[in-house]
Amino acid sequence: MGIYLISSCMSYMLYKFLSMFKKKDSFIKILVSFLPLIILSAVRYNVGWDYLKIYTNGFFLIGEEKMPQYFTEIPFDFLVKFIYIISNANPDWLFIVCTIITFIFLTKAIKDQSVNVGFSILLVFFIRYYFLTLNIVRQGIAMSILLYSLKYIKENNFKKYIILVILASCFHLMSLVYIPIYFLTKINWKKRKNMFLFVIFPILAIIAIFIIINFTKYGNYINSKFDLNEFLIHEIILSSIVLMLAIVEKKELKKQSEYFDIYFILQLITFGTAILSKFIPVADRIIWYFYLQNIFFIPLLIKNIKSINLKALIVMILFIVLFINVYMQTVFGDSYSIIPYNTIFNK
Repeated sequence: MGIYLISSCMSYMLYKFLSMFKKKDSFIKILVSFLPLIILSAVRYNVGWDYLKIYTNGFFLIGEEKMPQYFTEIPFDFLVKFIYIISNANPDWLFIVCTIITFIFLTKAIKDQSVNVGFSILLVFFIRYYFLTLNIVRQGIAMSILLYSLKYIKENNFKKYIILVILASCFHLMSLVYIPIYFLTKINWKKRKNMFLFVIFPILAIIAIFIIINFTKYGNYINSKFDLNEFLIHEIILSSIVLMLAIVEKKELKKQSEYFDIYFILQLITFGTAILSKFIPVADRIIWYFYLQNIFFIPLLIKNIKSINLKALIVMILFIVLFINVYMQTVFGDSYSIIPYNTIFNK
């Protein structure tokens, strides 16, 4: 796991180095900062559970037209076919292109939303999103697009928001669960009559998830090794802590960031999904759609802490807890099949 931690720290240090010459956080500056992680992902070989069995195998089945509609998302099949043609049937380029797409949208999201870019860069590693992109590649791309789409909720631009949600669904159909998020963030929750929606939405969301799963290839995940059928303890603990911090400083945080209500609602959904995770099929994958916003929400909450000593203590404890979880998941649990790391140059 050392190579991933080192690359993450290199990205953070590169960001700090570039900040010495250019304080403004431009798209190019942040993208360049991500280069150690981008390169590590782009040139990997047989890293991640799905690398050979799903993506490399699918690349040739689609390219050779043995199974033109291999993935659930037909637009992604077309992208794979296009890469097959222009790369002269080299599957390495599929992972290079997917990595670039993921980090372009992730970078755009961080540029627009993060109050502490360096902190957000580190959290990409420490909340395990980076490892997820090495495994469930399509969902990793979709999540980065959806993260960027939050900008248009803040700007009340439903047209651009829905375009991005549809684009994300071209990579991972489950992205459609984001459609109601726009409307949930526009509701005045101070009115008691609207509170019943918090009861109805989880029920409707679970029904929608069951429909999507049962009428697509995602149905294969039910009762498979990917369907954990257990409570997501880490997500329950982290979302509880984040919610408590958010509730305590809600008034002040709402003044500081127009994104607060959006993150808060996504955090509530994260908490609800984690609590019900034992009863929701493949909950560990679904929850990521709502959990990922923590790369912005956590820095926002930390920034609001006035005491420097308390802030340093909380950040230290946070990173220790997150690192322990990363270590347990990647080394002991082998949840992501990222060890050992191999490259396309020594396959």
